[in-house]
Amino acid sequence: ELRGEQYYPCLLPPESDTTEDKLLKIIIRQMAEAQGINEDLKARDQMAWVGAMNNIKSAALEILRESK
Repeated sequence: ELRGEQYYPCLLPPESDTTEDKLLKIIIRQMAEAQGINEDLKARDQMAWVGAMNNIKSAALEILRESK
């Protein structure tokens, strides 16, 4: 960002409320609900929850890639 004669870094995070990001969140939420991945599992077994959510996120990203 140019201010006067000097450039300053833009420290704001990029906007992530794009349609694709919203769709990804919806797909992840729906897949987690369908597989029974919930806050109860997170409280009981965090590693299992993290693994399951990572798998769901990977699958959701693949769904979005194929739909393009």
